[in-house]
Amino acid sequence: MTEQQVAFKAAVRRAVFLAGGPNAAARSTRVNATLLSKYGNIDELVYAPIDVCFQLEQAAGEPCVLRALADLHGFELVARDSGAEKFTRDITALAGSIARESGELISTTIEAAADGNISINDARAIDGEAADLQDKIVSIRTAARKSIASKL
Repeated sequence: MTEQQVAFKAAVRRAVFLAGGPNAAARSTRVNATLLSKYGNIDELVYAPIDVCFQLEQAAGEPCVLRALADLHGFELVARDSGAEKFTRDITALAGSIARESGELISTTIEAAADGNISINDARAIDGEAADLQDKIVSIRTAARKSIASKL
């Protein structure tokens, strides 16, 4: 399995997780929980079709798969400007959320490595925390870019 395929499956796993797990996510898609689990399993050579990805992202409340695909193609997914208030959130609050997520990532990583063996579940937990942190970083970068653009 290529690195890109692994990244795609990780994004699908994250979307399923954010949608409430395989059983809850299955209620939002045309496929069952078992198939959703296979879509995120790196040991399975089956991939989520685009309509299922779309439904998963709607249930998850964020474009996990789309963001991963954009990244794999060398692009950064940035939300379209949907109003000034979205981009004028308190930068201090965004920095605080990054600090909190950083701490959670560090804590999860230390706990996972404590026994000297990082299991697949540990690695998934680390990946999930890293994705959460990445989302927060994207938010603060978006706010900063908006601020820059408004001053040019």
